[in-house]
Amino acid sequence: MSTDLTNKFNTFESQIATEHTALMAAIAAIQADIVGTNEALAAMESNASKNTALLIAALGQTGACFPCPTPSITVPTVPTTPVTLDDTLCKRAQWIIRTIGQLLANADVLQSFNVIGSFNVINDAISQTIAAIAAGDTIPLPSFPEAVNIVGDYVSYAGERLFSGVSLGSQYTPLEGSLISAIFGAGNASAAQSAYNASINASGASNGAKLLFKAIAYNALWVYAFDPASTPDLSGIDGTTCGIPSGTCFTLDFHHQVWDNGSAVDNVSETFGPFTAHTTINSSSGLITSDLPGFFDGSLDGWTLEVLIGSTLFFFRTADRSSSAFFSSVGPAGVDGVQHPFPTPVGSFFFEGATGTRIRICKT
Repeated sequence: MSTDLTNKFNTFESQIATEHTALMAAIAAIQADIVGTNEALAAMESNASKNTALLIAALGQTGACFPCPTPSITVPTVPTTPVTLDDTLCKRAQWIIRTIGQLLANADVLQSFNVIGSFNVINDAISQTIAAIAAGDTIPLPSFPEAVNIVGDYVSYAGERLFSGVSLGSQYTPLEGSLISAIFGAGNASAAQSAYNASINASGASNGAKLLFKAIAYNALWVYAFDPASTPDLSGIDGTTCGIPSGTCFTLDFHHQVWDNGSAVDNVSETFGPFTAHTTINSSSGLITSDLPGFFDGSLDGWTLEVLIGSTLFFFRTADRSSSAFFSSVGPAGVDGVQHPFPTPVGSFFFEGATGTRIRICKT
């Protein structure tokens, strides 16, 4: 009896082991099929976007209603010229993010009505949006290659939206604050564009939305937004909302002299960062009528100061340079390689130093 049971259990265990091996092999095969299917779908999505762009480009060139003149085939280079980190740049950063948002809002309108994304339709929609926000200035449109790319990504996202039902605006609007901060502190137009793209890539937006977010922010728009000579409509935009990123530094040179009540006084000659210089200052010894942009409105709470060249530097809280307002903990400070903290709280302030003195002020 025991021998029969043992044989039966052995047979049962052998059968279970065989079936387990077969089951695991089947599961592994299914997993491989799923991975292959996902890879094939990703490749199909990528190829569909590329093929759409190529087809639109080919069809557009033969269409009777193709834009005349044809948009430039040259994609403009986004400059690396440094920009001043000030209130105006903060407004411009908000302006371009707002403009991109308006372009995407119009794309949402078109997709909500199932409008086919032909080159002419999308190019015209972009033209109308730009014309509406131009406020008398000429804002450049995307080049031909960029426009074709925008159309391809528009079509790809339209397919994605059929299944998700999620709009572009609902994915873009929550990102606007972080996008503004990223491009404001980038330092130049090219770096701002890169920071924008990196922020989009790191976001939780869908893959199709990310492609369109980046494509619709075309090069000429970055060139225009960060060009000091351009005049975008910045009305109604608060330039004090960006906040200076930690680690940001400004260098000031003291290189001209004026006379105050018979004594030589050397003053910083330029504004820096988001702070605004006064051109005249009332002193205790009389009105200084010379150009004295050494007195600034702004707050230096959380900032540090280092003398790079020279040894004589004085810091005052008020413009009259009274002795009670002098902070010896900040000035005079020699070249010691140390960032000295400002006394707090710091509101308006005045720097005074010998000609040739150079200082660096950094946000901690």
